[in-house]
Amino acid sequence: MPENTRLLPLIRSRATSFRHTYEVMVKEAFSSGEGNKTIHSGEYGMYRERLLENLLKTFLPRHIETGTGFIIGRKGDTSTQVDIVLFDADETPKVEDAAFRRFYPLETIVAVGEVKSSLKKSEIVNVLKKLRKVKELTRDGPETPIPVRPSWRAAEVVIEQAKHRIQIEQDKKRGHCKKSVSDRMHELLREDYNPIENHWQNKVSFVVCSDIAGGSKAMKDEITSFTSRVTSEDEASMDHNMFLSLADGYQTYAHNGKAHLYPRVMMNDGTTNARATMSFIAADDDCNHIIAFVSDLCSAVSDVAVYPFRITDHVELTREHIKW
Repeated sequence: MPENTRLLPLIRSRATSFRHTYEVMVKEAFSSGEGNKTIHSGEYGMYRERLLENLLKTFLPRHIETGTGFIIGRKGDTSTQVDIVLFDADETPKVEDAAFRRFYPLETIVAVGEVKSSLKKSEIVNVLKKLRKVKELTRDGPETPIPVRPSWRAAEVVIEQAKHRIQIEQDKKRGHCKKSVSDRMHELLREDYNPIENHWQNKVSFVVCSDIAGGSKAMKDEITSFTSRVTSEDEASMDHNMFLSLADGYQTYAHNGKAHLYPRVMMNDGTTNARATMSFIAADDDCNHIIAFVSDLCSAVSDVAVYPFRITDHVELTREHIKW
């Protein structure tokens, strides 16, 4: 396929500017002048996050916005603070506490990311464990798993609903179903929800850093070691999707020689998942590794299911019914 001679230079220009500012200008602006020490480390971290947000906003659809804060599961489980949250602006409420810390319902986010400067090998493990814990929140899922986005996923669920309704009505005629149609429908939809097997019902997670101590070999070795230590395929589904080191390269996955954005892949029989293999793009002066990361992230989040937020799915209300 021929390169788009108009679009590609614009994308490469943005990627190059982002890399230079992230790696050089930010360090100089926050340097204490004493070795590698920085001043105002909190502001340093926030500035890195803003740089990445500005890059992503150039290419993400308008309904997806970026922020920072905590992720709340339906049963009240809350993540630690996440550096970058990608969420659906139309469906996400603005929930803040008295300290103006923001909380995002799990149903309406599409991705979470950690943004770092230099990472040591041990720190790679810590950040990947943190992202895995956030994705673990998806196991419970929304009370009624009918997505509002993307449209093709919503259409697939509507088709499944129609199939379930036919089956329920047949079962009721035969006396095999004592529950109401709505109650049985809700049960079947909950059974269809499976973020372990269905990547689009899970969330996307990623890491961006300036460099890895030990270079690209240490990066590949440590990520491979971490992902190989999983104890079950369920746990493997919660692994990160993408890891970008500006100085070293970009890691995601592959299957049958083709790029794959998820740690597991659905096999041809449609019923079983297998581990994907590692894919790595080395860093270069043209910033192709950064372009690949942005392209893959935008592609992946466009397929993540967004569900409507309902307060009563998170808060149990006791109602007193009065007969007038």
